[in-house]
Amino acid sequence: MPTLRYPLKGLVVCAGLSRNGPSTEFPISSFRRVLDINVTGTFLIAQAAAKELIKANVTGSIVFVASMSGYVSNKGLTRSLAAEWGSRVGMPLIRVNSLSPGYIRTAARAEALQKPGMEAQWTGENMLFRLSTVDEFRAPVLFMLGDGSSFMTGTDLHVDGGHCSW
Repeated sequence: MPTLRYPLKGLVVCAGLSRNGPSTEFPISSFRRVLDINVTGTFLIAQAAAKELIKANVTGSIVFVASMSGYVSNKGLTRSLAAEWGSRVGMPLIRVNSLSPGYIRTAARAEALQKPGMEAQWTGENMLFRLSTVDEFRAPVLFMLGDGSSFMTGTDLHVDGGHCSW
């Protein structure tokens, strides 16, 4: 097998869709769209990356950007793939972890933050009393992709300003 000059070594999967509304009235089409993007799409890209890592016979790392809001449901995919891809005898190790951020000030959140009292509510729900910024997630992601986390798999890293610690 020819050696690739620059084989894939890591993947960050940061795709997600959120919809709001009462669960008794929530349209099934909206629910399916959330599942298609958040679960199916995430799995498919991770699967494609794992195939490339195996084909290149290189050790790699996959980081899912999850959510503090969906911690229990999101950790299922991370732990499941970590168990399967980290324990194959004779195959390259693939570590799988997730990052669960707190509320991030982004363009996608701008409309929600216009709602009276929303920013105060969100900032008051974490121990740092502020929203995070996108650049605050670079170092945690680089840590999880790099050799410094070589004994870390199937783990969710909370970077949520202490939101889940209350």
